[in-house]
Amino acid sequence: MHNLKLYIVPCKRDLYIGGVQKAVRSFWNVILTFQIMSSGIDKITDHEAEWFGYVNEDEWIDKDLAEALPRYLESDYDCLVLYKKVRAGGKERFFFTPRIFRHTVKLDLNLLPPEDVFSTRVLDGWLIEAPS
Repeated sequence: MHNLKLYIVPCKRDLYIGGVQKAVRSFWNVILTFQIMSSGIDKITDHEAEWFGYVNEDEWIDKDLAEALPRYLESDYDCLVLYKKVRAGGKERFFFTPRIFRHTVKLDLNLLPPEDVFSTRVLDGWLIEAPS
């Protein structure tokens, strides 16, 4: 098992009932521990793990990404940028978002790393947001 602490951040949907269990289970092969954040995402500071990452409670990673993550966590990168798939109003949209970081990375208030962090885009799967 790899050493990742996962933070679960409340989503901003009014009617969404969180899928915390699904989010946590999707990281089955790399997660060491997780913490549900009730508020204050700026409190993501003490990680107690070599890596940390965050997802919203309405997000999870697919099987392909879960299987690829161990390789990336053994790399020299400090930040893993994930591709995100969102289905809203019957249309799919795609984004990339930095979500997994080495413990030495300090995030700003928008949960973004410094620009000079050694990062890569992980093309092996998807971060998926529950349809709206």
